[in-house]
Amino acid sequence: MPGIFAAIVSAIAIAGSSGKGFPDDYFPTVAAGGTLGEQGANQILALIVTLGISIVGGMTGGFLASLDIFQPVHTLFSDMDHFEDCVEKMPAEYLVGMDEDYDETKATFEDVKTALVLRRALYSSDN
Repeated sequence: MPGIFAAIVSAIAIAGSSGKGFPDDYFPTVAAGGTLGEQGANQILALIVTLGISIVGGMTGGFLASLDIFQPVHTLFSDMDHFEDCVEKMPAEYLVGMDEDYDETKATFEDVKTALVLRRALYSSDN
């Protein structure tokens, strides 16, 4: 807001001034053969362009931030949202050389998955 206020006051002050005390080429519009009024109008036009760019940039950023890819999971520190993915995506080579057998571990994951699904159903029916 201070920048907008300063741009408006500056444009009014330049348009209303006599131009004395400034070098002839200080204001670009005046140096090109224009008037101080035109210089003030150009400054207002520059303010409008700047505001337009910032508004479009803000709307674009807001839209991108609202996409699902940037939304956090609804419950932090809970594996319920992604647990089903773990069983299918766990590569067998992760367990090579370990004490656990892959098939046994996968079966254990299935047991835990079933327990969580039942618990979720029980919790859903309570509400």
